Amino acid sequence: MELSSEKFEGKNIIDMIRSGELRVDQSIEDPNLGTREIFWDSITEARSLITELEDNEAEEAAEVGREPFVTISTYVINLLVIFEEAAEKGQLETVDHFLDAYEKILEINDECTNSVIDDWVIKRVRRLGEKVKSRCGPLLGARAFPEEQQE
Repeated sequence: MELSSEKFEGKNIIDMIRSGELRVDQSIEDPNLGTREIFWDSITEARSLITELEDNEAEEAAEVGREPFVTISTYVINLLVIFEEAAEKGQLETVDHFLDAYEKILEINDECTNSVIDDWVIKRVRRLGEKVKSRCGPLLGARAFPEEQQE
């Protein structure tokens, strides 16, 4: 089945999923490619927020009669608040948990997951600069601080 771009023109894909107009292919075992588990296993400090996101999504999905699905973008965007706060407060153990999770997600080496990290995480890591630069893994460091890789 080929999808027409006209169907999606001017529409927000997240809103389309929420409304039930666009459905997640439930035949795919894990459309998020394991990223939820990476966040859950790596960032214990974020588990209550992850649970809250999933509970809210389950409620919304039930209202419109679709399967619940929290996207990688939703996890990343919402979890960034905890990451940035920890970095600003100097909570290095929490910062390391996030950086480890982001590194593991980049190891998946998928266009979608890489794009989410590039769009949402990299600029924040750059903005934190010296606070986190030496703590980044090789993949995250190369994306966030490419000039450092040339030395």
